[in-house]
Amino acid sequence: MRIQLTLKALEKSPTIPTNYQYPLSAAIYKILNQAEPQFAELLHSKGYPTGHNQRFKYFTFSKLFFKYPAKVNKNVLLLDSTNQPFLLISSPPSDKEMKFEVDKDYVVRRGGENNVSKLIRIKKGEPEETNARGFIAPFVLSGSLELIKLAYQCGIGEKNSMRFGMFEAIHSAPPPKTDKKITNWSSN
Repeated sequence: MRIQLTLKALEKSPTIPTNYQYPLSAAIYKILNQAEPQFAELLHSKGYPTGHNQRFKYFTFSKLFFKYPAKVNKNVLLLDSTNQPFLLISSPPSDKEMKFEVDKDYVVRRGGENNVSKLIRIKKGEPEETNARGFIAPFVLSGSLELIKLAYQCGIGEKNSMRFGMFEAIHSAPPPKTDKKITNWSSN
């Protein structure tokens, strides 16, 4: 599902902080909670578990788009009441789950996590240098076909654009009579 949300000012000279991502995210959760509390709870608390005490959320939103360019004063966007910004919100249409489970026996056979992972230095030698650890191990991905296809097309993880998260199917079970599909995968 992708919707466009248009914001309407309640005051004559509204302002928006230039760093509006967090307050806007909080406002979206609040709106969703008023309209559909269970869905809001799913998005906020459940998400997609990674196994490292993180959860990927099942929604995203765009930057704010303005009819007229906003004036900037320090860290605030200055608007007039006729300049109604809008944004796009995108999320899957239903409460479907996807589960990700690493083949623990494979990890043990290989001698532990350190032997199935690789440390990558991003911006090596620069002040912004950071480290990212990637894992190469078979895993089982199960859940709705829609989410599995999305994961296949986009990858799994937060560093997909850095060559992390891509995987290939090595075995696929026929879909059961429910909407669940269990598939074995291996990362590249």
